[in-house]
Order: sequence, then structure tokens, then C-alpha cells
Amino acid sequence: TINYHGKWYAPLTDEFILTSRADLGYGNSLHGARNYPFFKNYYAGGIDSVRGYQGYTLGPRDSNDNPYGGNMLVDASIGLIFPNYLTENLRTSAFVDAGNVYTSLNNRGFGGKSTDAGPIRYSIGLEADWITPFGPIQFSLAKPLNRQKGKGGNRGDQEEVFQFALGANF
Repeated sequence: TINYHGKWYAPLTDEFILTSRADLGYGNSLHGARNYPFFKNYYAGGIDSVRGYQGYTLGPRDSNDNPYGGNMLVDASIGLIFPNYLTENLRTSAFVDAGNVYTSLNNRGFGGKSTDAGPIRYSIGLEADWITPFGPIQFSLAKPLNRQKGKGGNRGDQEEVFQFALGANF
């Protein structure tokens, strides 16, 4: 596997900061799908990737319509941190997220339905990071922009508008 995780912050003014994040990943074995372990698959969706979608549910699905993951990850975010006047322990931002998981391997032999995970998913929203005496807490309100509906009785993308994480990065 090969992975890239990057974060970048750029002050725009004394009060506004532009932030961006990118996650890329690729995994494969020397002999293709037969030897690449399913537990090494990438997953996307949730507060650490594409907010507004239920955690770890984007990408290829198995024959029971459960997320199967994939061997390729593309995930990015851009945000604007803006001032709040309540407390110094709270950081607020607006964001746009994009990402999905794909597979270049034929997963049908392992119960997968296809190698097609659909288009990149997008979401927009607001985030608040709060430093408490018990550790940082991250809150997110997000709206998926291109949620994919299920076909043939499948659930499709699962929306999760409000998300939070304890011990989140600040």
C-alpha cells in the first residue's frame, strides 16, 4: 500500500484562515485480487473524510449491499476557518468535502457486486472544534450534494447530517 495524507493552512487575513486536506491511497498485491486481503481495503464517509455521509459507507458494496471498501482512496476537503467571539477554546469553519473509494480489482469472486463505486461524492457544511478539559470534541453539520440512490432495492448512500468525534484533531 501507498498512502498520502496532507493538511495545509494559509492565513487570508488576521481573522480568516483557509484550510485544505487531502488523503490518497492505493493498495494491491503482486498477484492481483486473489491475494490482496479485504481487511486492507480503504473506506470513506464520515467525520474524518466526506462529512454528511454515514461513516465508512462510500464505495463498492458486496452482494448484501454492505460497504466492501476498495483498494483506491481519493478524499479531499477545503474549508474556511472564521472567528467566533464566544471563547478561545472553540474553532468554527465552513467546508466542502469530496471523495470516494474505488477498486481496480475484480471483487465479484469475494461477494462484491461490481468494481464501479459511482462518482466522487460531495458535501458542504459547518464544523465546530471545541477543546474541553476532557479532550477535543469535533461537531459537524453537513449536507451531501450528490447522494446516490440505491437501485433494485439497494439502500444507496446513507446520509448522516450531524456527526461528532471525541478526541478529534484540533
